[in-house]
Amino acid sequence: MEDMLLLQTQQCQNPDRDEFPTKNGEPADIYIEEFNFNGEPKRIAPWAVYIVDGKLIATATADSKVYIWNEIPKENNTPPDIMLTANGMFGTPREIWSDGERLVIGDHNAKFNCEDSENCFGTVSGTFVWKEFPNYIDEG
Repeated sequence: MEDMLLLQTQQCQNPDRDEFPTKNGEPADIYIEEFNFNGEPKRIAPWAVYIVDGKLIATATADSKVYIWNEIPKENNTPPDIMLTANGMFGTPREIWSDGERLVIGDHNAKFNCEDSENCFGTVSGTFVWKEFPNYIDEG
């Protein structure tokens, strides 16, 4: 069976299931709640998750980032392989689309036209397009 992801934004978890649950209240096989990324603790509050070509992609609205795992994690709180910030322009990224070759992220509060992105809360929606699927850390 394909992997199944359950999204729990309020509880800040991305539980991963090996098998489809058969009754209410079954715990996830794996969860991603917080992890260390480059020595810095991160807490993920996912809005969207997406699987393409075996990669797991999750938006982190509270962190203004998108995280990518090159394969579905097999252990709890596995740190991602890639972090995207759109060069500091993500506000609250919420939508994900990919065909495995390209990546598109929809953002509800993109930080366009801000001279100081640290102190700028976006007020416009934006769409970020990678013509080639990113394979690097974009620390913005």
